[in-house]
Amino acid sequence: MAGFALLLNPRAKQHQRDPDLANRLAGQLDGKGLVFRAETLDELAAVAEEVRERDIDVVAVAGGDSIRCAPYATF
Repeated sequence: MAGFALLLNPRAKQHQRDPDLANRLAGQLDGKGLVFRAETLDELAAVAEEVRERDIDVVAVAGGDSIRCAPYATF
């Protein structure tokens, strides 16, 4: 496996209710993966391009309804 990435949507309700959630999730990676934040579809497209360039095999998504389907279509 070439790599692992965590994609966060900081505008998601779960992150709004718990502002430190993104940091705790990122901390769980312990340097074994990359963390990306995408608040807009343009940012998501940029993340998708970087994921492709870095040959990342697995992308975990932590976001709300507004981003849940977008990564699948973008990647």
